[in-house]
Amino acid sequence: MTEDTIRIRVARAAEYEDIDRLWDRCNLTAHYDPYPRDRAFTSGSADLFVAFDHHKGLVGSVMAGYEQGHGALHYLAVDPSCGCAGLGRRLVRHAEDWLGAKGIWPIQLNVQSSNLSVHDFYGRLAHAHTDVVDLSRLIGEPQVSAAS
Repeated sequence: MTEDTIRIRVARAAEYEDIDRLWDRCNLTAHYDPYPRDRAFTSGSADLFVAFDHHKGLVGSVMAGYEQGHGALHYLAVDPSCGCAGLGRRLVRHAEDWLGAKGIWPIQLNVQSSNLSVHDFYGRLAHAHTDVVDLSRLIGEPQVSAAS
């Protein structure tokens, strides 16, 4: 598989079930953070990008968004079976370019503290640890509409 067989573009609603399955294969699931709710935020200040290989179909994704001048990356996923060396890096760069075109230059992301391979991956892309602690609290059950 070569770089020219893979195209990165904005996801379409008809692809959401395939994207959900990709995220499941990449262990991005969380009972408190349902995908349909997250996708509802991808309008205006966020977009969900997908990588498609014209032979294999959906092989990757990344969600990029911003608020108050700060960018964020979510749901970076590369299909473990695709053999797409460098695709994670391409998806991150695509999201960073999208944010940069909107004048957003600081990018933040959350990575589980125990996920050292992901820390290393982002480190190779010049993302650095900051002296910030992420505190969170669930204030109720997530509400997901049937139309999502």
